[in-house]
Amino acid sequence: SFRSGGHGRQRGRFVANQLHGAGEARRYELRAGGLPVLLRHGTVDVFTFDEVFHRRLYEPPRPVAEALSRTATPRVVDLGANIGLFGAWVLSRQAGARIVAYEPDPDNAAMHRELIALSGRGDAWRLVEACAGARAGEVWFRPGLESASHVVGAGADGAIRRPVVDALPDCEGADLVKIDIEGGEWEILQDPRLASARAVVLEHHPDGCPGDDPRATARRLLGERGFDVVPGVEAADGIGMLWGVRSVDVPSDLGG
Repeated sequence: SFRSGGHGRQRGRFVANQLHGAGEARRYELRAGGLPVLLRHGTVDVFTFDEVFHRRLYEPPRPVAEALSRTATPRVVDLGANIGLFGAWVLSRQAGARIVAYEPDPDNAAMHRELIALSGRGDAWRLVEACAGARAGEVWFRPGLESASHVVGAGADGAIRRPVVDALPDCEGADLVKIDIEGGEWEILQDPRLASARAVVLEHHPDGCPGDDPRATARRLLGERGFDVVPGVEAADGIGMLWGVRSVDVPSDLGG
């Protein structure tokens, strides 16, 4: 997935950094479009990169891909944006995309902010350094866990206070909303304003789930918002991915 012109050099540098550069952020360039990415070696960043660019877990179902291709400037909302790899993936596919990203972890957000600057796409890629929610407020948050940083109870070890921003105004009418917020998704899924989005890709978690079965609950809530569900990856312990696609965009053989 790295730039072909320097693929051999970057691949060798990547392996060396994996062995000796633990914790340090290193810059690479993608083959598609030459966009930069930043990775902290010896962390889950490398696993996340593999999920996005090699395993292609966010490869959209056909109706979503076709809908996105019909506009030169699709509007994408990234809730739980981490260090910006999903945003880089979107822009590597559609250079004209406009992205709003939410990330509350200070370390992740700092890398994401740097990536936006390096990409030169600051006019089309906006970072909100806050938790995404359905109403504004403030929460206790456990930072420093890379992609697993999450909201916790008051007084939890290592917790800091972080703002919550109502993300639904950004989601309304969006072409694609990606939600991966470690249990914070349930309040957003229950908000009727999500129904105006064109498509949703969701990673569901057991934390905060209002039902006994996170996957079944996520399917039900997406259905209540008017989406047809296209199954994605199903992992263990109530964690998995689902796509919600507006009914008008889904052929009958892909529904529910």
